[in-house]
Amino acid sequence: EGLACEGQAVAFARDGQAVLVEQALEAGDTLRLEMAYSGGIDERVCYTDVPVKERREHAPYGKNFRAGKRYAWVTEDFVQLTPECLWYPTGTAAAHPALPFDVRRDFTRYALEVRHPEGLTVISQGEARQEPGRTAFTNGHALPCLSLTAGHYERMGIEVDSVEYEVYCFRGHGHFREPLAALRDTMPYIIRSIRHSLEYNWVQPYPFEKFVLAETPAAYSTYLRNQQGYSEHVMPEVMFLPERGYNLNYGDFNHNIKIASMMLPPEHQDSIFIAQQAFYQFVDKLAGTWSRLSKEANALEVKPLFTQHTAFVRSEEYPILNLVLQKALEAEEYGVFLHVDAMSPDVQANLYLKEHSLGEAIADGKLGLSTLYALIQAKSEELQQLICQRIPAETYLEFTRDFFRRHAFEAVPYATFREEINRIDSIDLDGLVREWYHRRGTPAFVIRDMEVLQVTGQEKESYQIRFKVYNPTDRDGFLMLKIMSMTGPWNEYLPVPAGQAYEFRIPSEGQPNAINLKTNISQNIPSERQYQFRETPGTTRDTASGRFPISPEAFQPAPGEIIVDNEDAGFSTQESQQRHKLKDLFRKKPKEAPQYTYLFPVRPEWTATSMDCCYGDIVRSAMFKKKGTGQATATWRTELPEEGYYEISVWNARDENSYVITVTEEGKEEKMGRGQRYTVQAEGQEAEEPVIVDMEAEKNDWVSLGQFYLPAGEVSVTLTDETEGIYVIADAIKFRLVQ
Repeated sequence: EGLACEGQAVAFARDGQAVLVEQALEAGDTLRLEMAYSGGIDERVCYTDVPVKERREHAPYGKNFRAGKRYAWVTEDFVQLTPECLWYPTGTAAAHPALPFDVRRDFTRYALEVRHPEGLTVISQGEARQEPGRTAFTNGHALPCLSLTAGHYERMGIEVDSVEYEVYCFRGHGHFREPLAALRDTMPYIIRSIRHSLEYNWVQPYPFEKFVLAETPAAYSTYLRNQQGYSEHVMPEVMFLPERGYNLNYGDFNHNIKIASMMLPPEHQDSIFIAQQAFYQFVDKLAGTWSRLSKEANALEVKPLFTQHTAFVRSEEYPILNLVLQKALEAEEYGVFLHVDAMSPDVQANLYLKEHSLGEAIADGKLGLSTLYALIQAKSEELQQLICQRIPAETYLEFTRDFFRRHAFEAVPYATFREEINRIDSIDLDGLVREWYHRRGTPAFVIRDMEVLQVTGQEKESYQIRFKVYNPTDRDGFLMLKIMSMTGPWNEYLPVPAGQAYEFRIPSEGQPNAINLKTNISQNIPSERQYQFRETPGTTRDTASGRFPISPEAFQPAPGEIIVDNEDAGFSTQESQQRHKLKDLFRKKPKEAPQYTYLFPVRPEWTATSMDCCYGDIVRSAMFKKKGTGQATATWRTELPEEGYYEISVWNARDENSYVITVTEEGKEEKMGRGQRYTVQAEGQEAEEPVIVDMEAEKNDWVSLGQFYLPAGEVSVTLTDETEGIYVIADAIKFRLVQ
């Protein structure tokens, strides 16, 4: 309706949602504008960068019910406005579809006055002053954005340690209100416990003076943008919860209470204690104190309240840098064991980085949300480790955390960060970041002989972790070990330069019982390996620790051994030639499958899978298929250099923690066997008698088929799909010259 500068009208033009100000502005100068505007909200402007398919999904949190989707409301009874719908003027757009990672954040000292029908409760950022039909908000510091919610709410509030905690439920909805009322007496203790956990996780004190949970209609929808690091379900000071916990994991308090009472022993069957446990479950699942263990982004995670909503490092050349540097605000995770398989976003991110750079990734609109999220997480960890190879880790982390605290509620140029860190330790941060941002290609690691030894001859009990690693590529990399020991967990970060082989010896005061080795950004599939140490360790008197260079020859097969893996050229599969039924011709063809897939459900054709229990130096994989009539086969072929007796062994890719149960006619449960039939044949000779091995009765290791006298030349081992189990699996074959 009008635009003025210092009381004088300013010419302007409209281009859709953009207001073009016809006013000259010198470099470094500022302009104060006053805008008068009115009208309605057009939801079509919201989330234009989100794919249509995603916007058409039925429910924002799941697909059990159809509640529709809304992004904003302005009615007599309810108002819901977030920055996405452009309800107030800003100098930056909510999103840039053409350049999605060109994120800009203006920290602004907002003041808001809302005139409304009496009886409505108004919720926004800042301190509220209420009069009949009028609510005004003022903020003590700048904010990156503003939201406005108004409705017929019932409020519950409590002040704990100078922070006001508020819950707003729709009038008559007891879903959230009643369980919270039962915990009123113990709520200060609960809040302090949760806040302490969150502040520990994000290494920052809670930066605001209030925290609000506000119920919103079930149809209210937002989308998490990786480049922003949050969804608009989480605004500064305010988190929006779906109505009655609609389709929200652990949002059903009554169900949580039932589950907690079932899991707790009789001595803890106290109604208040049970309600506390149910509430902890709800907050942990909702707020993200557990979600850091997940590789999926959490749209309701509270992390933005400690990071994205409090500070911002702006870089024109590296627009992702703010999210990456804020990696330093996360507490280190100790002893967290994740099952990472070949279908996980981590591995999909690594496959992408083998041929592409981070700069290409953030401009690639076809990259999946979860893969991009995992990719950013991995590259953030990588940059932090690259910097910490030049600056002591404690120094860098303390500097970065202090930097964000000193520049709270500011948008700071990357040049400021670079200049300040150079005062501590002069490093070529620009060159480091440039190479990290544009680098293509990934390292690979061959890992051998992981063991734990007890060091003898010492006054104090001590242990040593030993293993060998070889990086055969032209790319540097690093390993991360999460070590669980009798004295507590800790992490080790181990750089492995390109083309180098080492033996690592890591001292440990307590006896390690489990190690999770993560290969980070690499060609290794899966990207994590788990080691359990249940047996009494061996001993050594050698106390030397560190990184010791060794020859890459140590990673070659032993003399007289030939190994043919399913990833090698000597391996092949053949499907059965049985005729298809008429219904098979009309069956819908499956979508293009990923390179590797899960073992279950078992597929009727040979399919690749990747698991930690599979054999392989860099890629640990195997081929499997549903049991058949024996017509489908997997075959390993190799050339034997000389005749003689050879022991032939097969690798048993069996997860020893899982098995299939069958029920007998008498109703008794038994483990189902999996006899696999192998046939050995030398070229030009008749095949040997099939050897049948029950793989479910064997360990996850090499399993001998026996010794065979074989001539020099080509020899093959064939596995058929005939079995009494439900599937067969083909991994690696080893020939060892005995005599």
